[in-house]
Amino acid sequence: WRTAEAGIAATEQHIGKLVEIEALRQQVRGQGGATAVDVASIALRSSAVMVQVVVTETSPLGEPLPFVETRFYRHGTAGWQRTAPIPAYWGSRSMVETASLRFDFHELDRADVETIAAPLDDFHHALRAVLGLPAPVAGLPITVTVAPQYVASAADLPGGAIVVLSPLLLRRAVGSDGAAMLAAEVRRQLIARAIVECRAHYGVRPAWHPMLDHLAGWLGHHAADLPSRAASAPPQHDGQDVPSALSLAALGMLLADNRADYASPGNAGYRNQSTAQAAAAFFDRLVAERGGGALPTLLATFGQADDWAGVLDILTRP
Repeated sequence: WRTAEAGIAATEQHIGKLVEIEALRQQVRGQGGATAVDVASIALRSSAVMVQVVVTETSPLGEPLPFVETRFYRHGTAGWQRTAPIPAYWGSRSMVETASLRFDFHELDRADVETIAAPLDDFHHALRAVLGLPAPVAGLPITVTVAPQYVASAADLPGGAIVVLSPLLLRRAVGSDGAAMLAAEVRRQLIARAIVECRAHYGVRPAWHPMLDHLAGWLGHHAADLPSRAASAPPQHDGQDVPSALSLAALGMLLADNRADYASPGNAGYRNQSTAQAAAAFFDRLVAERGGGALPTLLATFGQADDWAGVLDILTRP
């Protein structure tokens, strides 16, 4: 057993040196500003190794930026070589199902999946409700595959599946929550799917597609309180503080002005940021004044009107 322990120690030392050499090569090639590389853990498996590495880069202001990444190595005729993720480390395949989502994952990710499954199901129902889309079909959950390999995510994979990376493969800040990062990516894809569905469901005209992109950002920002927003009713007023058409019109005109005033290519960055902020304010005010049913009404107008004057005329009708 002493010989085995010595062999393990030698392998760990060798991998540690290899990680340091990789960091130096990246610096020489100008591929990163890593100032320190530390091996947090090593898991040996036959002729393979999984390594948790803490890399500390330096920001332009001189601040340390530590993050964690997982690397994999295999031993061959040329020694230890960096390789793609090794699925065997994730263990056996498993499944967790909610009313509207089916999670296909491996044992290594079980804790994260079980943490996020129920909240994501609630979010999915609230998302569709706040957008006025039909409720998820009972017995036909969307499959969410948590993949132990690098894959391209998409909102229109065959069969309507969603594929996300295992949290272990994400480059993440030290101390970050893998479950939270996994949930954020699933939410992003659910929102993207819903926005695509809204285009067809409401017959949204192409001119309003950029507003749907802003709506997607707004939905992601309000993910935590989306269920309460979906269920909210318009506030009651005593006549002294009536939600005015003017407030909606002002925000709508601001959006129109941003598109017109900063149309030159040189102002593209400012225009995009300014329009995104104005759109978020518009959605905030609309839902605050009109309740959870406001967004379906807005989306319907995007299928009827060609400009903001037409949209606001419909929205401000008694």
